[in-house]
Amino acid sequence: MTTPELKDLIARLPYTQATVQEVALHLPEDDAALDAVLGELVAHCDDIEFVVTAHAGLHAGRAVQARHLARGAMLLPDKWLLGAFACHMQGDVAAALVEAVTGSALPFELVPSAIYLAARFHVDGHGGNRLPGTLLSHARTAARTVAGWKGDHVYETGMLYAVAHLCGDPGLASLLEAIQKCKGPDDPRIKLWTEGSNTLAEQMMVIWRKPPLDMVPKTERRTLAQGNTMRRAVPRVGRNEKCPCGSGKKYKQCCAEKDAETLRHSTSIAGVTEMALRANPENYLTAVDMDATTPIEAARFDPVKIPPALRMNYLACLCRGGLWDRCVEAMEKIGYSKELEEAWDNISIRIAQARRKDLVDRMMVLRPDAAEHRVGALSMFLSENDPAKTVDVLRQASWFFLQDGPKPSQLASFAETLMKSQLPGIGIMIARGMLPTLPREHATGLLRLLLETRDKLNLKPEDPISDVMDHLFLEQRSGTGKEAAALREVQQRLNDKLMETRRYRENVDRLERELARREQLALQQQPSEEQEEPSAGLANAPAAAADDAALKELRHKVDELKSALKERHNERNALRRELQEAHEALDTLRQKPAAAPAAHEEADHEEDLLLPQEADGNQPVRTIEFPKDFREKLASLPKSVARGTMTMLGRLAAGESSAYVGAVRLKACPEITRQRIGIDFRLLVRLLPDRVQVVDLIPRQDLERRIKTLV
Repeated sequence: MTTPELKDLIARLPYTQATVQEVALHLPEDDAALDAVLGELVAHCDDIEFVVTAHAGLHAGRAVQARHLARGAMLLPDKWLLGAFACHMQGDVAAALVEAVTGSALPFELVPSAIYLAARFHVDGHGGNRLPGTLLSHARTAARTVAGWKGDHVYETGMLYAVAHLCGDPGLASLLEAIQKCKGPDDPRIKLWTEGSNTLAEQMMVIWRKPPLDMVPKTERRTLAQGNTMRRAVPRVGRNEKCPCGSGKKYKQCCAEKDAETLRHSTSIAGVTEMALRANPENYLTAVDMDATTPIEAARFDPVKIPPALRMNYLACLCRGGLWDRCVEAMEKIGYSKELEEAWDNISIRIAQARRKDLVDRMMVLRPDAAEHRVGALSMFLSENDPAKTVDVLRQASWFFLQDGPKPSQLASFAETLMKSQLPGIGIMIARGMLPTLPREHATGLLRLLLETRDKLNLKPEDPISDVMDHLFLEQRSGTGKEAAALREVQQRLNDKLMETRRYRENVDRLERELARREQLALQQQPSEEQEEPSAGLANAPAAAADDAALKELRHKVDELKSALKERHNERNALRRELQEAHEALDTLRQKPAAAPAAHEEADHEEDLLLPQEADGNQPVRTIEFPKDFREKLASLPKSVARGTMTMLGRLAAGESSAYVGAVRLKACPEITRQRIGIDFRLLVRLLPDRVQVVDLIPRQDLERRIKTLV
């Protein structure tokens, strides 16, 4: 079968073992042709077709090449398929997974598994425990990410511990110890991570090595389609009414069974099935849909069919997902225009930072005046192989950034460009100089990137500028209201930890100097073998033994202090993250305008309709489900309200903890949560396990009346 024929077959069949077996019978007979089909599916981000075709090839015992994981891993739905594919594909699995982690938009839920699998295949294939530097740097970055999360994440952390056991990297071990400190010494998860991570990894390998078909469900789901609010794919007809097809029979005796099957594939658009929507998604796009579209879904769109008003959103979605090839291909099909100048700039900078010269060259051809816009990251990237041009670019850029004009975002972007160039060390030094001058929101992100760059260079995880930034953050005014009490408490704890860390560091430095002095003195006093007489050797033996014991004790003290210093560093990192979260929560509270005195009575009355504020806890990532005509409602409201509503929904769906400050359940309908949108509007949602279901957006004064309709 050709690729279109395979795609059509897969679209008509449910994802079951029978379907995989059926597709296996229709695969191209030649392995090279099968490889070409898989490459085409990956290139077009056809996730379902890639999963089923690859699964069918593995089930049939065909030679499915691991290189497709480099770009295809991001199309896989979970860690189970990732591991199963990796364990049954042929070729250099480790290299493909390293590239998947490094150069694709791999969902973070898959990253720890991908890192462990790459490390495991590398160790098994090459012997020893020395891993590629890029893999170690991403393992450190993943550890930093997990440490910043709230909640359990037991599996992800356990797999990173298994990587640390495989490679013995001290930097990765130090970052993982920071996670332990956040949980507390009595947390049962610590024992699981430190002692049970290897067992966890081995159990996963056993599952992944099972026959690939075991990962596929035996029967299809028997529920109606899920997702946004569903609209019927077929009109509603009474069973005893005449069939709309014109046969003259009763509906139940004619098309009822066929329509029931079609109904199971309904979508949020009336009269459109899942297959029809997937075949021509551009025909049904709205601004709300585009904002809710994932990069993988957007990659399947035909750029030419995208409405002009949505092209900027479309390109931004691809860029956000790191799908650089699709970004450039879309720009080539659409063509450059003045309206897309900002998109051209953003894409060019990002692909330059990703070091894709082939794509940069294609972008330069698209824009007539491209030579005049080779600034910043683009100019730095294109000149880096010419030392004279590189020096000239640095000279011009430094002069520009010393002026009063640059914005904080431009300063941070320049340092970021250098850290992602062939001069990462210079980038770190420049970032150190910029950090104290940047606002906190820009400085926090740049500091995080600086530490990640140190990881990539295999340097110690901590940087000296961290102390400076901690002191600057502590000096920032936190306010005097009770809403700032939590922030002041974290600031005080961080300040105490900084002082404690400084004392430990000074003690370590002092003892190391003393140890070096004593060791040097011992070497100078040690007589040579020719000069030493037997009798003198016997006389000096007690003194030499005493010196050795003293040196041994001093070394032991130094080791103990270094271990304690590392613990203080880990505790300080945890407090730094807690301080950032406290700042974000306080900023959110301060952005809410204070109600006018005349509104106090009304606000108090509103509180009577609500349950007490609950602890935020750990919120999952959810999708958003909109009610009918919600877009029209947004269009009828002021733009600031509509924008604030969509921003709040996005933050709630992303699980951002600060978005849940002020989100309170209704007394009369506890399953519904109320969140403020400015002073005058209230957003009502249901926080379901897998999605945020929007109920309504209403003026504040209509809240009580709307609640009565919900009871």
